[in-house]
Amino acid sequence: MAHAFVVSGAAVDAVRSDSERDIRVGGVESVASSVFDGVDYVALGHLHGSQRVDGERIRYSGSPLRYSFSEVHQAKQVLIVDLDAGGLSAVRSLPLEQPRPMASIEGLLHDVLSSSQLGAHVDSWVQVTVTDSARPPDLQARVRERFPNALVIRHVPASGPLVERGTGSTQVPAQPSEVAEAFVHYVTGGDITPEELAVFEAAYEHVLAEGRSA
Repeated sequence: MAHAFVVSGAAVDAVRSDSERDIRVGGVESVASSVFDGVDYVALGHLHGSQRVDGERIRYSGSPLRYSFSEVHQAKQVLIVDLDAGGLSAVRSLPLEQPRPMASIEGLLHDVLSSSQLGAHVDSWVQVTVTDSARPPDLQARVRERFPNALVIRHVPASGPLVERGTGSTQVPAQPSEVAEAFVHYVTGGDITPEELAVFEAAYEHVLAEGRSA
């Protein structure tokens, strides 16, 4: 048994998962499968997806649970290994039922909340990416009202942050309100609302007043 990133010619592009830690030791990132020459069977841990490194002889059984949304489509299992006097006899897979299904959902908030096709994921562990141009109000609460088991809720505008990436100098906003406007535009891709700007300016004036009285 070994906990390592073992590679052969067929496994250089082994399937990695977001929840796997970097186990590099002493500058060594991977171990060649030839290290295990002469061994009847090698049970490997580290990669969360079930995969073969060298046929049936060197295998990752994979993690028993899905630990990140990059593992949504992985079928989890336990491997039953039979060894006899001649060495490896057989390897059998025993599927593992997961506590809940997992799903990654992306789209406009209205579609996420109203789509009948997403009804199958109401009880799933979900990652929800809302792509509205401006961040919808009460985003977390509204998503969890339909998907109570949502683990990740994020706002990523479809157009991405609207940032100019010129090679010249960057112009720094002169007024605090301009900083707030630029920040909201960067994060959401939309404009700050009058109500949001009023809240910011009131908070800013309050902080100034507190500073003067200190």
